Amino acid sequence: MQPGYDPRIRSMMKALAETIIPAIHGTNRAAVEQAHIVLGSLERLRQQIDYAHWFEVRDTRGMARLIRHPRPIAQKRP
Repeated sequence: MQPGYDPRIRSMMKALAETIIPAIHGTNRAAVEQAHIVLGSLERLRQQIDYAHWFEVRDTRGMARLIRHPRPIAQKRP
């Protein structure tokens, strides 16, 4: 059985913060900066994972409405 999303994301964040970033620290500033961006993105994903299903349902319903009742993107002028 696989652990849930939260423990897996936390594990990735820990590896990045405690092993990967210190290993590249000082050798390549751009790589360190990008690693911190990835770390921040993982934290945001971890915070939002509980709401993912709600967003998927909302988006799917919105797309279904568009299919049932399409609106023209631009009106042609005479």
